[in-house]
Amino acid sequence: MIPVLTGAQIKTIELHAQENGYGTAYLFDRVAEAVSLRLIQIIGHDRVQAKVTFLVGSGNNGRDALFTALLLRALQPTWQLSLYFAKPLNADDPIFDDLMKAEVFMVMAGDDQQYRVLQNLIATSQVVVDALLGIGVRLPLEGHIAGILQATQQSLRRVSKQSILEVTGNSPIKVEQRPYILAIDLPTGVHADTGEVDRHTLNCDETLVLIAMKQGLVLTQDAQTVSGLISIAPLGLPVHFFKHVQSVPQFLTSGDLQFPPRKQTGHKGSFGKVMIVGGSTNYIGAVGLSAKSAYRMGVGLVTIASSNVVIDALAGILLEPTWIVLPNVMGVIAHTAQPVLMPELHQVDALLVGPGLGQDPQTKAFLESLLEQHSFKPQAEKRGLGFLPHKPTEVAHASREEKQSTAWVMDADALNLLSQIENWHSALPPHTILTPHPGEMARLCGTTIASVQANRFGLTQQKAQEWNCVVLLKGAHTVIGSPDGAIYVLPYKTDALSTAGSGDVLAGMILGLLAQGLDSLNATLCAAYLHGMCGHVASRKLGSTRAVIASDLIEVIGHCYADLGLA
Repeated sequence: MIPVLTGAQIKTIELHAQENGYGTAYLFDRVAEAVSLRLIQIIGHDRVQAKVTFLVGSGNNGRDALFTALLLRALQPTWQLSLYFAKPLNADDPIFDDLMKAEVFMVMAGDDQQYRVLQNLIATSQVVVDALLGIGVRLPLEGHIAGILQATQQSLRRVSKQSILEVTGNSPIKVEQRPYILAIDLPTGVHADTGEVDRHTLNCDETLVLIAMKQGLVLTQDAQTVSGLISIAPLGLPVHFFKHVQSVPQFLTSGDLQFPPRKQTGHKGSFGKVMIVGGSTNYIGAVGLSAKSAYRMGVGLVTIASSNVVIDALAGILLEPTWIVLPNVMGVIAHTAQPVLMPELHQVDALLVGPGLGQDPQTKAFLESLLEQHSFKPQAEKRGLGFLPHKPTEVAHASREEKQSTAWVMDADALNLLSQIENWHSALPPHTILTPHPGEMARLCGTTIASVQANRFGLTQQKAQEWNCVVLLKGAHTVIGSPDGAIYVLPYKTDALSTAGSGDVLAGMILGLLAQGLDSLNATLCAAYLHGMCGHVASRKLGSTRAVIASDLIEVIGHCYADLGLA
């Protein structure tokens, strides 16, 4: 995992590195390697002619650009490299002669009337590298920094407009798209701690973050928008350098995931049994999405407990689940459903409550009675007509054998109903998983959505501990809190997940991993990471994030497993 740090914490790490043999020269060289490699990946190693323009500040961020230009010249000698300086480079600086010998084109902003040279460079480059300011930014931006960014934005708008005119015109002229904007460490104008964004900040396609994730990049929607794709270059610093900041949020990577083992000799009992309680007249499809996603995650058996209205609509098109018909009133689960459900509940490894549940008073009464009785474990009974006969659950490995009770996931309307129940969190089984979006989180906490969004880290951490639950707060860079106080941040932000039913898919994915033996925290981390991957894979498959619907996410779960080496 990669720490999410403030600017001051990063400076402390850098100072510690210098004191332990990882000096400034080492860091500049590692940055140059990371940025050069990424530029070659973006443009293509085999491309003979390419043009890269660096916007260069006077601090370490700008220095990173100079070392990158020198290394890139050695790696790609035919590329045209340009350095545009916000402040003049001292001719006595030893690197000045190296840049001259390398035939890197250099321009000083003070010598460029109305930024005309800059705008020409922007219009003709394949990549523009923003290396003006890093963690030391002071807002608002002024002087040449603001002027350079404003002129760059104007040039980008003209290039984009010209591309549209030429592509839609009568002449089949091939045009280059606007240049790819790559920021080193932070887009200039983003505050590393608060996520405040200056009005001149470029909308970057990608930010290559150095050493550790910057807190500001995941705190605000503005920062998330302008930073684009996030990639991270740790620069080879030893893990123990971060030991004094280990209480900070952790940015999740694929290497941190621990999926459950899977034996080729297994059978459906080996891979767990789950139950989904939900569905109502107005929200019929939600339980179906959760069931399919749980199955795609590898669970052995899914049972859906719902009203006959929901089951009649789904049973003919959803062939894999088994069904429990619950008492209902006008298609919503009735308060009398709890005695029907309880004998079945203790035969499954994991329970999901909420998808499509609705907020009818009858259903609220049902949920209250379910919470009151969750610790009651009657002897197993055979189901009557219309129910599947019970068979003893066979466990897959030790972690399932040691499980003392059914693991719970609460999602969607179950969360809204919980917020209406006094002292609700004391009735939940320990380590229940709650998956609210900001609106649901606001209701659970008795606050506003704005307050939730303004304190995503702190509030998630506080409530996970207070409620003794794993809390997954949805949104760009989803935040996950553990009862022990640990906080995790997901790398994904994509509007492909901003579609009805996406949360039902995520809940089913978590459910499937719980049943296969993962504890609540690891099941949530793995499923949420995979869910984010599904958004990207589905959008690539369909050609647009706009076109993705919830069922598309389910269809690419297998592809994401394969990408993680779990096929």
